[in-house]
Amino acid sequence: MTLWMMHGWGLGRGVWRPMLHHFGGYPTLKADMGFFHPQGQASITQPEGAWIGVGHSMGSLWLLKSLMGEAETPEMEAIAKVGNQCKGLIFINGFSRFHQGRDFPHGVGIRVIGRMRKQLPVDAAQVLKDFGSRSGMPPMDLPSMAIPHPPQLDWGLEAISRWDGRDLLAQWDRPFKAIASREDAIVTPMMSEAMFTPQQLQWVEGASHLLPLTHGQQMAAAINTSLESWL
Repeated sequence: MTLWMMHGWGLGRGVWRPMLHHFGGYPTLKADMGFFHPQGQASITQPEGAWIGVGHSMGSLWLLKSLMGEAETPEMEAIAKVGNQCKGLIFINGFSRFHQGRDFPHGVGIRVIGRMRKQLPVDAAQVLKDFGSRSGMPPMDLPSMAIPHPPQLDWGLEAISRWDGRDLLAQWDRPFKAIASREDAIVTPMMSEAMFTPQQLQWVEGASHLLPLTHGQQMAAAINTSLESWL
């Protein structure tokens, strides 16, 4: 069984690093949405055989849409081709919808997302720093090799300002878990409770939006526990 992992907006493969040494012998494949690629190119490797999808933040909805027939990019289409081998789906700080609407009042306002998009061409690094601060990232400068790609970052914000996977999740007929934090300022508890049932939700106390980074061992243990009950 392979764990196939997709990170969230404004991040990369490194978000999973604190988790990797704690899995129960399961191989991992870490995708990259291309937010720091020189040409903004996403990079994925298709899993072979049975696999579990693990998504953080935007990566959760990216996976759900790919698996449920709403792929919009070649990378999403590649995952869709092996979707029948996906045996379960785990969201970490994830969502089936992000933006606010009449039937989703607890989402993030379109104007908030719009302001971020408007600022990206001006100072993408500052947009990421501000987002990281709200997410619970310790204050730090971007590594010198981590040069943001504004058009790809903008693609991500545009996508989550219109994607709505709530009906897709309702149709998902395989095992599912959503791990959320009550102190998450990005995907708030009210958002999580509006998207997921109490049976689907596993709460983590005293954490923020970056559970894979801040609670890596605990996230790995939760995934291991899920696999033991699912497989």
